[in-house]
Amino acid sequence: MNIGFKAILGITTTSVIAALVACAIEGPSFTDITASSAPVAPDQTRVVLLRRKDRYDDYSASKATIRVNDQKARKLGYGGFFYVDVPPGEVTLRASARNPMLGTCELRIPAVAGNTVYVDIAPRTEHIVAGVVGSAVGGAAAASGSAEAASVTEAVITDPVKAAVGSTAGGTTAQVAESAGKPCGGPFALIQLVDSDALRYLDTLAWSK
Repeated sequence: MNIGFKAILGITTTSVIAALVACAIEGPSFTDITASSAPVAPDQTRVVLLRRKDRYDDYSASKATIRVNDQKARKLGYGGFFYVDVPPGEVTLRASARNPMLGTCELRIPAVAGNTVYVDIAPRTEHIVAGVVGSAVGGAAAASGSAEAASVTEAVITDPVKAAVGSTAGGTTAQVAESAGKPCGGPFALIQLVDSDALRYLDTLAWSK
């Protein structure tokens, strides 16, 4: 790794961390919602989707688009949860960013009548890494190709606009390529949780409207 790459990587990482300053959503707690809601019907399955706020998530300022059985259910904010009741059988869940070109994660789970299942919308490490590396390479290439400087670091300083544009394009291109053809691509992973783990996190989250 050369000095120029490290410089761009530092700029990109700082930008990503700055985006995490966005506050988690506010709303009724899981305890409040369950206290005021009817229990799951005997001929339905309740699917609870949650997005924890205690971990790194470079999409914390954005909502995840959730589809349940090919129907758009809701957009899930960082630090939020919601639930849907569905007929028993196999349930297909999909999660993506607002731009579906970045990739979609799909999970199929069995749904038993009268039961509740919990699914975590987690950040995908592979997507984060692809974005950081792609941004670094794209920014360095754009700056080096347009600025007269002795090094990539000087080129970035000389032409920061081109470096920023190249960084954004490089990051997006890398993320699209990383997710291509995968059943679980994009910025989010869908992970089924055991009840005890889900309930441990749910009381720290807010209902996502």
